[in-house]
Amino acid sequence: MEASLVLAMVIVVFCHWIGLTYLSSNDASLASTIFIIIAMMGMHKIMLKRGGSDTFRNKVFEATGYCVVMDVVLSFVWEVGVKTMQFLVGVLFDMLRATLSAKFHWLPDMVQPTVTPLALLAIEVFAFLKCFEINDMQQFFGCEDDRLSESMLSLLAEQERRFWRREHRRMMTKR
Repeated sequence: MEASLVLAMVIVVFCHWIGLTYLSSNDASLASTIFIIIAMMGMHKIMLKRGGSDTFRNKVFEATGYCVVMDVVLSFVWEVGVKTMQFLVGVLFDMLRATLSAKFHWLPDMVQPTVTPLALLAIEVFAFLKCFEINDMQQFFGCEDDRLSESMLSLLAEQERRFWRREHRRMMTKR
C-alpha cells in the first residue's frame, strides 16, 4: 500500500472522528468510516490506472488531494446518502406503524434506530463486493508476492490432473 494513501486515510479518519471535517450534521460512525475506506480504495484504484508518482513532492500533493476529495465526498455523497436512507426508513416504518395494532406500536420504535446504519452497511458491503476483485485487493494491500504466475498455475493444474488420475486408478483397483 502506498504511503500517501495510508497517510491520507489516517488523516481523513482521524479528522472525521474528532469532528474536523466539513460534515457536521452527522456524527462519525462505523458506517461512515467504512465508507471512507471503500472510497479511498476506489480513488486509489483510479490513481493506479493513471500511474503512480515517485517524487516526495508528488506524494505529498497526492495525499493532500485524497484528503480534500474525501472531505468533499463525505460532505456531498455521504450526507445525501444518509439523509435519503433515513427518509426511506422513516417512511417504511411509518407505514409499518399504520398497519400494526396499538399493542405493537413499540416494536418499530425500538427497531428503527438500528435499521438505517444496518442498511447503509449492507449497501457498502454490496458496493465493496461488486466493485473490487481479489486482484484489486492485492494491489491495494501491495502483496504482489501472493499472486500466482501463469507458469505456477499450469504446474498446479498438472499436479491436480495427476492426482485425480491416481485416485481414479486406485478406485478402479479397489473394485
